[in-house]
Amino acid sequence: MVTTTGNSPKHYSDALHSLVIGDAPDGEEAIALLTDEYGKFVVDEGPLHDYKDEYPFSSSDHYFGGILRLICAFHNSYGGVIIFGVHDKTRLGGKNRVLIDSEKINRKLREILCRPLEISTSRVETAGGPVDLLIVPPRWTMIPPIYTMKDVGDYKKGKIYLRRGAEVLTATGGDLSFLYGHRASAFGEQETVDLSVPSSLPPSPATIEEFVGRFTVVERIIAWITASRDPRLFLWGQGGSGKSTIAYECATLLADSGGTLKNKNGNKLDRVLYISGKATYLDPTTGKIQNTASRDFDNAEDIYRTILALSNWTEPEKLETYTKDELLDALAELFELEAQLIVIDDVDTLTTSKKDAGMEELFVTLTRARSGTKVLYTQRGFPSFAPNASVEVPGLTDGEFQQFLALCCTKFKVPPPGADDANSIKMGSERRPLAIETMVGMRRLTATYTDALRRWKENSSEARQYLFNREYQQLNTDDRGRHLLATLAIFNAPQSAETLRSILQFSPEQLEDAIAETRDMFLTVTSSDGIKGDLFSIGPATRLFIEENSKQLDRYSSIEARVQHFKDASKHTPASFIPLIDRAARNLRTGNINDAISLLSRRDLPSAFKEHPEVQALLGESYAMLTPPNVTDARKCFESAFSLGHRRYQMYLAWLELEKTNRTEFKNGIEVCMKVVGSTGFDAKTKASFLRRLAKYQSMLANETELASPQESVRLRQESVINNLKAYILARLGKDVYIHDYKERVDLSITIALRRCLRVDDIDGFFDLFESLLSVDQVIDEFGPVLIERVKEVLTREIANKRALSARLARLNGKIGQAAGVVFSKEASRTFSGEIKSLQNSISEAAKS
Repeated sequence: MVTTTGNSPKHYSDALHSLVIGDAPDGEEAIALLTDEYGKFVVDEGPLHDYKDEYPFSSSDHYFGGILRLICAFHNSYGGVIIFGVHDKTRLGGKNRVLIDSEKINRKLREILCRPLEISTSRVETAGGPVDLLIVPPRWTMIPPIYTMKDVGDYKKGKIYLRRGAEVLTATGGDLSFLYGHRASAFGEQETVDLSVPSSLPPSPATIEEFVGRFTVVERIIAWITASRDPRLFLWGQGGSGKSTIAYECATLLADSGGTLKNKNGNKLDRVLYISGKATYLDPTTGKIQNTASRDFDNAEDIYRTILALSNWTEPEKLETYTKDELLDALAELFELEAQLIVIDDVDTLTTSKKDAGMEELFVTLTRARSGTKVLYTQRGFPSFAPNASVEVPGLTDGEFQQFLALCCTKFKVPPPGADDANSIKMGSERRPLAIETMVGMRRLTATYTDALRRWKENSSEARQYLFNREYQQLNTDDRGRHLLATLAIFNAPQSAETLRSILQFSPEQLEDAIAETRDMFLTVTSSDGIKGDLFSIGPATRLFIEENSKQLDRYSSIEARVQHFKDASKHTPASFIPLIDRAARNLRTGNINDAISLLSRRDLPSAFKEHPEVQALLGESYAMLTPPNVTDARKCFESAFSLGHRRYQMYLAWLELEKTNRTEFKNGIEVCMKVVGSTGFDAKTKASFLRRLAKYQSMLANETELASPQESVRLRQESVINNLKAYILARLGKDVYIHDYKERVDLSITIALRRCLRVDDIDGFFDLFESLLSVDQVIDEFGPVLIERVKEVLTREIANKRALSARLARLNGKIGQAAGVVFSKEASRTFSGEIKSLQNSISEAAKS
């Protein structure tokens, strides 16, 4: 509709635009242009307005989520007005029954949206009834789009919406320029505003013309350009993840629409440059590595010259004569005059070749310049020297993957895959765009996606070399990182650090170092239940590469054998191994220890034999029986056998004897006992035996540390008593013939520990130890008499604070009541409780006298 104001006709779109940008005081003019003389809304919904019958009652339901979606879409596009109160059928006003509180909705938007958005409201009367306007302002050029940070109803957080005509659409990568750049009229009128920036950009490095998603990364880059003082940012991620494409799209966006952009220094962008050191690329149509036609730099001086040349600093011939210092001086002058965005793509082609990329010298030059020039680097490795100036490029999300897969199919003119094949591509590619392109490209050469996927697994060595080899070759020469990756490839399942340490026989520090150097480029890390800690694995594409490249490692066959033994749940000894193991065992029994060691250590024996837990155990026992014992090798073999699941009683006794001979039985003996007690695969009798030994070591260590560390001594003594009690319970469970000895040991340890507390007037220690015995979850009525006798001995001591003693007795009585039916039978609990009450009465009588 068109109306006349004064002498000038005015379209409803002009009135709506004036309203959303704040040039109109209220919405009366816009509403008048949208309605007829009866108050009926006769203009259909469009890019700047939308009708709703009612404002939502709840601010958390699906309907409110739809309103939030519409608010975001309007703001991300041209701004807009949501008109509440319009009847869906009659198109008359007066339908809204909910008062819109502008302060409340703005507070809610601050809670839910990713950044502040201030909207306004207005009520306008029409002939058909009142309507309420919710006025959403537009987002200005280079301000990132807005989205919700929480799910609301069925609408998921993080999605970016925009308005196209009367529709709300989910944004795609192809909308990047619209979302960040200058937007022309919502109604298609062309504007003459030129917001471009002088630039020098090569052709796009992407095979797929349409950019897909990655809005979070783009937002971080734009925010760094406009709001950060950091002169450089590192865009890093795994090979084929799309770093170069993202950097190129950002550079193109700024070259096309960055004319109004100002950096933190307040300067507008004067120039955008994109230079690349990429020496090779992967052709997704063939899966082959190709050399690039040209590269912009091969060293730091090349980078400096290229920047100056593309900035038209002087003649290229003259630049060739500049020394390194002269180049840096020229750059310093240039950055005083111009604010630039410089993308330096694939800079790690220099750093991984041990060449100087000039990053620190350029960094110093940038920090001194007043223009606020920025350098965006792309590289595969995490920039540990600049962790706060880095953005990781992850794999595609589910939505991005589906969109990218469809674009690849269109590009390569192949049919879209079915659900199962699509999932295989998603998993096999690890969601890396370049791998997805290559897998879909192979479909052109095959009859089915099944054939294409098989071809990827069998004939894509070059593709995987491109994705992984650069980082693989950079791993430390001690090969621990490579051994870790080989182990995960053989397991083909997530593993805990404990399991990896067992297989690899690494120290905790060695494993931590191996994980640290492989984590960013190769590993997938998932959280576990908090007991095992993080779990480590590698993706399918990574696994194929590791399998191809790890077999030449010196320890590969040994690792492979250890993994297989570890995975063999039965731990049975293969029949072919038994004759050799029996010969070695006979040598050991007859005192021919060196013969046993020689037999088990022969170089011609396969790794599957050498790494078998039975062989490792026997070899450890042999080393331990030498005079003097070979402690280091014996421990190594014992540890290996344990980690591979060896659970024979004899080996652990030999291990304890080794530690005793070596005079390290307290520390290391305790550790050996803890391995047995805390691991599966041992029967109740064995665990009882080693719990009793553990208790003995703890008691002996408590005596040694009593003067130097009294608190540690008390802790050890308490644990010793409890472990003796647990050993008895296990022996009782296993029907051990020596159960009487176990009980005597418990009686004795309880008596010694409690009397020691009384001897030094440690009443709190006495009762703390007593109460700790109630932590077991088995009935121990048989120890009631000795416990009662020990409690009675409290009265034999001269204790000044009778009130405190009575309070501790009352507390103990309460805990015994709680333990009724669990630690003591109800009858035993009543007996015990009666004895304690009698003691309390005795104390009260003594206090009166």
